[in-house]
Amino acid sequence: MISRETLDRAISEHESGDTSYANCERLAWLYIVRDHLPGEAQKEPIKKEKTATSAPGGDSDFLKAIHGKDVEKALNVIDEVMQAIQVLQPKLYNAALERLRDL
Repeated sequence: MISRETLDRAISEHESGDTSYANCERLAWLYIVRDHLPGEAQKEPIKKEKTATSAPGGDSDFLKAIHGKDVEKALNVIDEVMQAIQVLQPKLYNAALERLRDL
């Protein structure tokens, strides 16, 4: 059986992806499966705008730039940068993804 964590990761990837019909259709199916997992109560997610309010780990230019910004919008910018890194520096890309997975 597929785990909720696997579904949540897939949903997160598709939510930050393009808005093509195919991507939206896949996302809809992922929501349906997640919402109907055995033992899971159906609940509507609460959507709140999250902002980067603190600068953990330092005061780099990056952390200063995102301070107070909408986190989802900032992650979309980072996603674009990561796509470029994936092409230009695949080892760096894979290392960064591994670090994120280990969080």
